[in-house]
Amino acid sequence: NKDNICIELKQAESLIARGYQKVKWHKVSEGDLPKSGSRVLACYIKNGHKLYDICYYEYFTKNKFSILFEDITYDIDVIAWMEIPKYKE
Repeated sequence: NKDNICIELKQAESLIARGYQKVKWHKVSEGDLPKSGSRVLACYIKNGHKLYDICYYEYFTKNKFSILFEDITYDIDVIAWMEIPKYKE
């Protein structure tokens, strides 16, 4: 729904504004995948729009990311992902 997409976009923009763009983006097309159970910021295309979402990566199958989001597993076409840095004083 559009409200959820707007909230997710605002959350991603907020993360980027706080410095998360300094973390390396990993390209799925190059076979660069996170460890299972990792919490990542994923970039994917849905309905012609580039979206960003924080999710728990589970595994990679049939050229799709399987992610856990709110206790439901989804298979999505992630194009890139990045690790979420840990907070440091």
